[in-house]
Amino acid sequence: MDIKITAKNIAVPTDFSTHAEKKLAKLTRFFGEDFEPKIALEGVHGKAIVELTIAHEGLFFRAEESTLGEKADALDVCADKIIRQIRKNKTKIHKQLREGAFEKIDEIAPDKDIESMADETLLYDKNAVRVKTFDLRPTDVADAIMQMNLLGHDFFMFQNAETGLVSVVYKRLGGGYALIQPSAE
Repeated sequence: MDIKITAKNIAVPTDFSTHAEKKLAKLTRFFGEDFEPKIALEGVHGKAIVELTIAHEGLFFRAEESTLGEKADALDVCADKIIRQIRKNKTKIHKQLREGAFEKIDEIAPDKDIESMADETLLYDKNAVRVKTFDLRPTDVADAIMQMNLLGHDFFMFQNAETGLVSVVYKRLGGGYALIQPSAE
């Protein structure tokens, strides 16, 4: 496991990487030893925002937590959120995680009861614009909705495996999901 830690407007505590290695070791049960978690720390208005992102075989797992206190505690909450995401979607993602990941699942319990990927920032017309790039892979609509929920986003763009067209799924305000796709003509 190779942990990448980035910081913006905030200092990284000296023992933070050691704590991160210990905390994220729990996730090797699901991903094996070869996954690369990314931790982004950002200081905003006196608060620390900790974001944990894990990319594994085309799936992205993301959790974010802000704190006025210890950054390590916020990382603990993020790791527990990802474990909850995996448990919630375990039947859908079982094939893509490490063999045997769900055996003895109750051994990995969150430490506490708890309820962004690095972007390139460009200046354009004196406004900050974030640019995210990613590979479009053929995905069916159900998997796109699951991926959107794993990321915690309100929408997700993907290449529809059925039609071959670039499509977007999004959460509707009234509940449920919707699909936007170009006409096939």
